[in-house]
Amino acid sequence: MACSSEPSAVLKKDNCVVERAVPGGWQSGEVNEMVKGAVKAALQDIAGDHNVDDIISVHQQVVAGMNYDIDFRLDNGDVWNAKVFRSLDGTYNVKDVMLKPLISDNCR
Repeated sequence: MACSSEPSAVLKKDNCVVERAVPGGWQSGEVNEMVKGAVKAALQDIAGDHNVDDIISVHQQVVAGMNYDIDFRLDNGDVWNAKVFRSLDGTYNVKDVMLKPLISDNCR
């Protein structure tokens, strides 16, 4: 399970669900300066001049650096997902940036 892409292992004990972190797996993350730096790097791959309205969710994976999977909303209301690697020297490498479809877009 060390190479699992799941954010955590779920254990059931005495009718309670307990989440336990999986070493090397994806974990929920907090918005901090490194995450803001990853979003700033991702913005360079989006055409136009935009500001970030909200960072919606952060998942991270410790590797030889840090992988981030971030959902964020721009000031125009569009929601984007970015996958960004931050190296140990602090350099950001954007792996993927894509516009997330609106739920209503899937209902046509």
